[in-house]
Amino acid sequence: MKTFEAPLNIKLEQASGERVISNLGRFVVIVWCFVVLILTQSYTASLTSLLTVQQLKPTITEVQELIKRGENVGYQKRSFVPGILKQLGFNENKLIFYNSPEECDELFIKGTAKGGIAAAFDEVPYMRLFIGQYCSKYTMTEPTFKTAGFGFVFPLHSPLVPDVSRAILNVTESEKMKEIEDAYFKKHASCPDSSTLASSNSLGMNSFWGLFLIAGIAAILALIIFMAIFVYEHRNVLKKPDTRTSIWTRIQVLSRIFISRDLSAHTFKEKEDTAMAQQNNNTNTNTTQVNVGVVLDVNNEFGKIWLSCISMALSDFYTNSHDYKTRLLLNIRDSKRDVVAAAAAALDLIKNVQVQAIIGPENSMQTNFVIDLGNKSQVPILSFSATSPSLTSSIKTPYFFRGVTNDSSQIGAIAALIKAFGWREAVPIYVDNEFGQGVIPYLTDALQAIDTRVPYRSVISPMASDDQIVEELYKLMTMQTRVFIVHMLPSLGSRIFAKAKQIGMMEEGFVWIVTDGLADFFDTFEQSVIDSMQGVIGVRPFVPRTKKLESFQVRWKKKFQQENPDIVDAKLNIFGLLAYDVTVALAMAVEKSGVGNFRFDKQITNNVSTDLEAIGVSENGQNLVKALSSTRFRGLTGDYSFVDGQLHSLAFQIVNVNGYGTRGIGFWTPDNRVLMRKLMNSSTSNNNNNNSASKPNLGPIIWPGDSVSVPKGWEIPTNQKKLQIGVPMKSGFSDFVKVKFDTETNKPTVTGYCIDVFDAVMKTLPYAVTYEYIPFALPDGTSAGTYNDLIYQVYLGKFDVVVGDTTIVANRSRNVDFTLPYTESGVSMIVPIKDNKKKNAWVFLKPLTWDLWVTSACFFVFIGFVVWVLEHRINEEFRGPVEYQVGTSFWFSFSTMVFSQRERVISNLGRFVVIVWCFVVLILTQSYTASLTSLLTVQQLKPTITDVQELIKRGENVGYQKGSFVPGILKQLGFNENKLIFYNSPEECDELFIKGSAKGGIAAAFDEVPYMRLFIGQYCSKYTMTEPTFKTAGFGFVFPLHSPLVPDVSRAILNVTESEKMKEIEDAYFKKHASCPESSTLVSSDSLGLNSFWGLFLIAGIAAILSLIIFMAIFVYEHRNVLKKSDPRTSIWTRIRVLSRIFISRDLSAHTFKDKSGIAVTGHEPSPLTHHYPASQSSYSDFALYGEQGTPSTENTDPNMNPNFNDQATQHIVHVIQIPNSNHEKP
Repeated sequence: MKTFEAPLNIKLEQASGERVISNLGRFVVIVWCFVVLILTQSYTASLTSLLTVQQLKPTITEVQELIKRGENVGYQKRSFVPGILKQLGFNENKLIFYNSPEECDELFIKGTAKGGIAAAFDEVPYMRLFIGQYCSKYTMTEPTFKTAGFGFVFPLHSPLVPDVSRAILNVTESEKMKEIEDAYFKKHASCPDSSTLASSNSLGMNSFWGLFLIAGIAAILALIIFMAIFVYEHRNVLKKPDTRTSIWTRIQVLSRIFISRDLSAHTFKEKEDTAMAQQNNNTNTNTTQVNVGVVLDVNNEFGKIWLSCISMALSDFYTNSHDYKTRLLLNIRDSKRDVVAAAAAALDLIKNVQVQAIIGPENSMQTNFVIDLGNKSQVPILSFSATSPSLTSSIKTPYFFRGVTNDSSQIGAIAALIKAFGWREAVPIYVDNEFGQGVIPYLTDALQAIDTRVPYRSVISPMASDDQIVEELYKLMTMQTRVFIVHMLPSLGSRIFAKAKQIGMMEEGFVWIVTDGLADFFDTFEQSVIDSMQGVIGVRPFVPRTKKLESFQVRWKKKFQQENPDIVDAKLNIFGLLAYDVTVALAMAVEKSGVGNFRFDKQITNNVSTDLEAIGVSENGQNLVKALSSTRFRGLTGDYSFVDGQLHSLAFQIVNVNGYGTRGIGFWTPDNRVLMRKLMNSSTSNNNNNNSASKPNLGPIIWPGDSVSVPKGWEIPTNQKKLQIGVPMKSGFSDFVKVKFDTETNKPTVTGYCIDVFDAVMKTLPYAVTYEYIPFALPDGTSAGTYNDLIYQVYLGKFDVVVGDTTIVANRSRNVDFTLPYTESGVSMIVPIKDNKKKNAWVFLKPLTWDLWVTSACFFVFIGFVVWVLEHRINEEFRGPVEYQVGTSFWFSFSTMVFSQRERVISNLGRFVVIVWCFVVLILTQSYTASLTSLLTVQQLKPTITDVQELIKRGENVGYQKGSFVPGILKQLGFNENKLIFYNSPEECDELFIKGSAKGGIAAAFDEVPYMRLFIGQYCSKYTMTEPTFKTAGFGFVFPLHSPLVPDVSRAILNVTESEKMKEIEDAYFKKHASCPESSTLVSSDSLGLNSFWGLFLIAGIAAILSLIIFMAIFVYEHRNVLKKSDPRTSIWTRIRVLSRIFISRDLSAHTFKDKSGIAVTGHEPSPLTHHYPASQSSYSDFALYGEQGTPSTENTDPNMNPNFNDQATQHIVHVIQIPNSNHEKP
């Protein structure tokens, strides 16, 4: 076992105690050490390569992981990306914007913990530019959210769009596009400074000195501050008046204090704040009564509620404003729910009472007449319930102040809802009076601005009977549109919803949106009315809940119940709160306008035919208008002020009728014009401006019919003509389009990726389109022509649409219109790949250049020579015969390669040389490992051909898919037509590649990116794809020129491609090809095999065999007399056995078995020593053969040996061992 154990220990453990003495043995071991070194280093390199490849991956690959860990993510400022991130589930406070690639890089460097980011989201062009600029610091994952790329913006239905789109195709398919891209992006295609990148792989002090500097400064600064405070607090110890105490004693005392516990650290003092608040109440009893008129329907429940709010407003206001010198005196008149009565009441108040202002009346029709009286008499009219936009005009009605939001203010919220849910048609239902008609022009304009059609307007008389209501509703049911916007008052609105429920219009699929005319009264409706409005969405002004409001509601409830005991469970609505606030505003304005000019100038005329000509003009009217315009305060409804006579717009709340009442689902503000789930300030919500149109940022909604699914907003009509959809017949690549005919009915069944995408797109349209698929096939079921032929059928009118893997190219767009693409674009080249790593048996030599190999070998010889020169005179291990000294020197030098040298170096110069050389060897071996790791880590699978021109020059055959437009491109590139070979399926393409160009196959294939990805996914690592050789716009659907469906279908494509539905479709057809069918093949391709190192083993084998041959030749030559004995009776086999016994016996003639006197020795002996240095363990030999009793065996010794050999040997051994023991130096 000793023979095999020695080299094993030397190489693998590098700690064996066995010495190899013969030069030939040393030569073999040196070569074997080199082989083992290469093997271990290659193993390390291969393993490092595997681990490096695993490490060179994104730090985070899943979006959900970012959300779960609460990481910050970045986006480019002013882009639409924040809306997408919020849809994915990111919190808004985790989104950080950047303005440039440099800012993005800085945020990455900071990281989330320091206010930076862990990932950035942006569009692919920006990301490619960023990665090109910062090289290998970052990587880009697959698109998280698909978009259609960059485009130019035109007005809706612009006639320029088709022509510009065709021009874009021409430019992108030309060389001009490449020139433009190279001019702007090629400069970022490579690293700016490769040396910087190389050095960045090694971490040095220059990478961390700033960190240590910060830590050191922080520690030292903290220590200085602490010591300064400590010395200051105990300065009395250093300044003791006792002069007998030395400074060192004081320092010792201070030191003991320093190491003792500071008990005062846990004592805290409490400070009491004794601020006194003083309030001076100066009550002035000299007040002026100011007449103010109130025109309401005092016999109506709502009129009583509002009147009580007005009186409470004055009571509360003057209770808290003791120093005011004016007091409003209410003069109440009944409008009797009649326009003429309201006008007569106002006229009476102005002419006879000479009121300074009028609060009311309660609706827009009455207010319209009263406004004219106010303008004539210069008496301000303040209305808290007249909402019609037609009343608004600061020029025509300077004395009218609307203390309620204009009906047109909520139109933006309604339009935002329509746009957010993607409904393309809506029908307004409104009352036929000034209240209903006033808002319709604004609503229609707002819907047209978001490209939503109004196909019909439903006008219902306020006096309509139930039969008339039902008849109108049935008319709406026969239409395609299912989105209705209702604008009317509760008296009529409650009847409409009762009938709608009765005839089935409150079921799933319908959408009902009501304005504040109904939504403001949701809380006051009886349960029967609420039951008929389940699923309705309402828009109403939002009133924030405050303690002041809650207190008022409690006080009002108690007061109103006392004053009106006959009204049970009265409920306060927003108009009561607005009546309260408008009264407060008037009281403040009257006080501000001054005292003493509350008179009327009577007009003197000889012919006074009507009361209107003799009402007079208020002297204080203009002052009061100015005071009202500048009045601002915090009321029950929030911040209250007038802007051009209009109440400053409030936020609107989106509510959903569900169960026993309503539930808030979101907000909309006129300032920000976005839907928000929570009400935020303008600066916050402005960042979400792009989100309002993509996905509604609202709470969960229960739609009519208790449905949680968003209604489509339309239903399919039964009598609509079906579109004839042409689809291609394909014999290969059936994942895209597959047509299968029923054997009995011959009815086609069309499936595939393109078909599923088209179906999903049509389902998202805001209106119904029926269609059927018709294969473009001959009677025998084969294809009727090429894709160009199929597309031309649309131009001829034989198909309405073509759906399939039809590519958008310029020459096709002359006769038809294409939608936006729904796939990747471009024509790419596929070529086989070659494994550079596995085919080279001398791969182990590649990490170092030949000059370095030769230099290293020369230095091994040179260092051996130098060590021998320095050691041979004083070190017995480097002495002996000449050949032994040469062998020992080289053995020592080459064994440093694996740090297994056993010879002791005694001289200091020799030790210095060996230390330096060991460092050099260490660097060489580690550099070899690093270089080999780099070679293995770098992609070894490279394409056989990378240049199209090389294919043309070599005359190689290339393939293309049959029926595609690719042959035209290949001819443009310069290929001869006879070099073009078509294929029908991925399998045929693979067979052509296997044949090769020489056997009628192909050397490369050209096809569009979607086909190529499918092909590569199916055949794994056999092939690779180059960058697009020819740009196209991707797959699109084909429509006739100027088809009105194209814009809507294109928008629907964007909705589908940006949704999860697209990912589901892609996974259904392409995910099955995402991994290799034989995983073991891929694994083995990353591991080093025998074919990579047979050259190395060949060297080792040759060295070993050559050494064995030389040794045997020398042995046979030295013992040739055994084979040539003159005794003829000795057979050849006997001689061979004698020679064998000699071969396995000890060669006592070797210098290692002789002492200084030439006496041969056996047993366990040290090397001869002529110096006083201790014997090294490595200087002993283990080549003695022992008998059963542990004594040296002599059966194989020479018979001519001295018979006293054993005794001499024993004495000699004792003698040699005792020498070092007696002269042993202490360490």
